[in-house]
Amino acid sequence: MDLYLLRHAIAETLEDAGVELDADRPLSPDGKHKMVKIAGTFSTLGVQVDRVLTSPFKRARDTAEIAAKALKTECEILPALAAGKPTMKVIAELATRQAKNDAIMIVGHEPDFSRLISMLLSGSADLQITMKKAGLCKLRVERFTPGNFATLEWLLTPKQMLAIAS
Repeated sequence: MDLYLLRHAIAETLEDAGVELDADRPLSPDGKHKMVKIAGTFSTLGVQVDRVLTSPFKRARDTAEIAAKALKTECEILPALAAGKPTMKVIAELATRQAKNDAIMIVGHEPDFSRLISMLLSGSADLQITMKKAGLCKLRVERFTPGNFATLEWLLTPKQMLAIAS
């Protein structure tokens, strides 16, 4: 299965958004603008997915909706992708979907995604990986078990994707 990991785009601060909970922070206008441009690069990059799964946090949902529209697919909230949830819960959720899908995009948070990538590639959370906001990673996953069952195909920064969009 191809697994695409998309970190949410730039979000507003609590104060600017006028909200009290971190989970309620939406994308900033600049974050939305850049995410639309980045989503426009998906076809050039060969990104095709059966489904987009997202964290329930507002900034991730906003990002996922932009991505799903560009990919002409549906978006589904996956509570296991909420910031700070255990990596093994995400792996277990993805394992249940592997047989039904050739490719999935998940939208979520750091440092959660770095840990997930590290666990799938090496079996530990020790790899030094950092995803920038609106960064995109492609893994080829043989099976959703920690350690040596995934291959890193690429990891792009938003700056690289915006350069492709130009």
